[in-house]
Amino acid sequence: MTPVVFYRSTRSLVLVGLATIAFSMVGLFLPFQHPSTVSHAKLVVAGVAGLVFSLFCAVGWVRLWLHRHEPALVVDHLGFTDATRTVGVGRVDWSEVRGIRVVEQDRVRHVCVDLVDDEAFLARFSPRTAVLMRKNIELLGTPAAIAAAGLDRPFGEVVVTMESALAASRWSHGRAAV
Repeated sequence: MTPVVFYRSTRSLVLVGLATIAFSMVGLFLPFQHPSTVSHAKLVVAGVAGLVFSLFCAVGWVRLWLHRHEPALVVDHLGFTDATRTVGVGRVDWSEVRGIRVVEQDRVRHVCVDLVDDEAFLARFSPRTAVLMRKNIELLGTPAAIAAAGLDRPFGEVVVTMESALAASRWSHGRAAV
């Protein structure tokens, strides 16, 4: 199987950039509004909070923009490599995968990869990263969850590609697909 490479969606990066600009504008102009019903001090605090929040958004946006040409998800005959999030799953071999399912939570669809041994998988990561991945177990039932919304191709294509690669791997190793 030729590796299938998914990149980050430029559209989603542009939307994040526009949201950052909007938060900056609100935070910048809020303290200068006429304080008719709200005290000026509250407006200044809200403006500063908006600017600080937009600064964090801008840093995240720049980081994503600089990495936009790097693969976010690579699927091949041996497994997949996930870098779709700040805390990506990393490299997972198909031999570690029990199954793939789709979970929708808060109107966001995730490709959930059920692993043979979650604890062995979590042992690869730093304690901080493992804590974040344990939160995925609580929310989605697996530490290996891929949010495909920010990828350059439709969600269904991501799911079909991963399921096909898993089935092909099992077939080539003489195991029946689960």
